[in-house]
Amino acid sequence: MDGRTVEVGPGDVLFIRRGSVYQFANLGTVDTRTLSVITPGLLGPEYFRELGKAVNGGGPPDLRQVMAVMQHHGLRPAPPIP
Repeated sequence: MDGRTVEVGPGDVLFIRRGSVYQFANLGTVDTRTLSVITPGLLGPEYFRELGKAVNGGGPPDLRQVMAVMQHHGLRPAPPIP
């Protein structure tokens, strides 16, 4: 987050300030689940429907399509970190 690596484990909470540049990755060997709360609620159901199509199309997610959906809904995606 903003140039720092923050490890989050089971039951942990992480607050990310609006405008921060961040990405998340599961670097472990076990599948995880994440609950994200965005407040105030600026992203509506259509964003999540469109994003779902981009990531659930069979095979790896189409990152160009994911970024296009984000931009369509007013988000500014940062390029993937190599």
